[in-house]
Amino acid sequence: MTRAQGEVQAYDRLVRALEYQADLERARGNSQNLIMIMLGMIDQLTRRVDELKKENEELVTVSASLTEIEESAVRLERAEAQRERAEEELRRAEEKRQQAEQLTSLVQQQVAQLTEELEKLRQQASNGSADVDRTAEDAAQELEDQAADIDQAIARATAVNDSDDQVIRRISAEISDDGPVIQGSGYSPLRTEDSHPRVISGGFEPAPPHDLSAERAVLGCMILSADASADAVEIVTSLDFYLPEHAEIFEEISSTRANGEPFEVEILARRLQSGSSHQADWSQLLNSLVVEAPEDFRQVGVSAEVVRERAVLRRLIAASSHITQLSYQSKSDIQEIIDQAQAEIQAVALHRGPQDYAPLGDIMEGALDDIEGIGKPQGSFISGLATGFSDLDNLINGLPIGGLTVVAGESGVGKTTFALDLIRACSVRLNSGSLLFSLQTNRNEIATRILSAEARVAIHHMTSGLMTDDDWTRLARVMPQVSSAPLYIDDSSSPPLEEISAKSRRLVRENDIKLIVVDSVQLLDHNWSTAEELRIAAHRIARKLRMLARELNVPIVAISDLEVPAGRRYSALPSVDDLNEWKILEQNADVVILLNRDDLKDKESPRAGEADFLVTKNKSGPTGVVVTAFMGHYCRFVGMTEY
Repeated sequence: MTRAQGEVQAYDRLVRALEYQADLERARGNSQNLIMIMLGMIDQLTRRVDELKKENEELVTVSASLTEIEESAVRLERAEAQRERAEEELRRAEEKRQQAEQLTSLVQQQVAQLTEELEKLRQQASNGSADVDRTAEDAAQELEDQAADIDQAIARATAVNDSDDQVIRRISAEISDDGPVIQGSGYSPLRTEDSHPRVISGGFEPAPPHDLSAERAVLGCMILSADASADAVEIVTSLDFYLPEHAEIFEEISSTRANGEPFEVEILARRLQSGSSHQADWSQLLNSLVVEAPEDFRQVGVSAEVVRERAVLRRLIAASSHITQLSYQSKSDIQEIIDQAQAEIQAVALHRGPQDYAPLGDIMEGALDDIEGIGKPQGSFISGLATGFSDLDNLINGLPIGGLTVVAGESGVGKTTFALDLIRACSVRLNSGSLLFSLQTNRNEIATRILSAEARVAIHHMTSGLMTDDDWTRLARVMPQVSSAPLYIDDSSSPPLEEISAKSRRLVRENDIKLIVVDSVQLLDHNWSTAEELRIAAHRIARKLRMLARELNVPIVAISDLEVPAGRRYSALPSVDDLNEWKILEQNADVVILLNRDDLKDKESPRAGEADFLVTKNKSGPTGVVVTAFMGHYCRFVGMTEY
């Protein structure tokens, strides 16, 4: 080590020691502040004890009731116990102050020694001694040892300093239960932005989770093997890489492989050099990736999983930080914060990237593919989820994925029957997962209705003990298919919408649910006492259901009641205006279907047995009327083309 290097290191050590000394002075100041606060607490508690003693004496003097005397005695004992705890904390604070003073003294000694060593180096440099280099080396080693001692002292001082906040918060919380509130101390028991633990000089915050060796292994395999590149693309995206340079390399390799362009390291380096915003020696970086690539390209899957898992951890940390920030700073409704927190954690669980936007040029390719697929003569292609009614599917193009469908009708028109038809089409016919929140019908009755509809066994036979041999045969024939259907039924009584949202998120994640039905929205738990409060609750429920459908990317069907005025009950078709306070559902819906049966109004109607599906709103196409047959004894509607 040269003389100049030794002098520079000595200066650095001196600066660090001075910084440590400043930190310890702050630590000692904190301890002194804690002592002052404890003394204030004890003084107030003492006054409180005296007041309680006086009250107790007065109660005894005036022959107060036994209950009042006992309560006063309990308060007195509690106050005395709090004072004892405060005195104990004061004693500990005094010890911490002494420790801080001792540590400060130690650092001052170290600073003096460093200053002396530095002065020796200067004298040796001015004298031009031949042993300067060796002396500087020895002095540097000694400085290293002293710095290690100072680091240990600072660690102890920092532990003392950081524990003070916890002590004050704990004592303040205990006293605030029944004792006086401390005023004028200048200290708040709640942690604020300025009261977070400090990062002392020379300390480092931990880096976010990442594995650079796994990232390099993935990129190296992708450069050398097209098959490895295809495997990696199925597991990770550019957003999963920790280093921006690695993300750009991944993007360039993926696009080059996908386009079938010539693939050479030098060509790849030139493209990165011309198109990247980062300054890097791309050629050297790519060549090092090739050299470090695993010999077995099949390991790319393992390394890619590691990269993906680290990315998920980073997103989880980011989501947790945002949730913490919302909890400290947001003035929004607590339930909105909970919903947002659940949505962010759900997004991490589903490995969604943070970029929810895309330029129109990137979107157009997928849109053209959909249009081309619809135009192909493949029969009944629909973009949404099939309802089981071909005429209805042709009109609304299936239940909109990620959209809200509102189904409304008068009492007894068959709303639950229609909901079960949708559920059966999804789970029994298509073998796709569905979730039914049945707020007015228990699960056993739901199962009975599904069996009646599938086996075409009269519901009154099943519920009255009139089953025939033919009925049992029909049931036995459909039982395996119905039993294995991925259908989930929740018959909770009046659950809040937040509970429905949480259950939906979990089941979509765990069981790949493709359809959610809520029967009915009027039975959701929402507190209201006036018409205006009901409209506010309806607005919140409608908006939350629409947002939930979009978040989970599944169709949500909301069943709602209609209240047709008595004056037009027998003379007109139902209208969305009959939703009354719940008309907000129509504004948030993608599709609105109103159910109508003439024989419900007029038993002698010539259209007995028929039912109308009135599509009054359809964002993706025209509106209209679909005529079906209502087979109430089988608990099902049947399209006229399937009748």
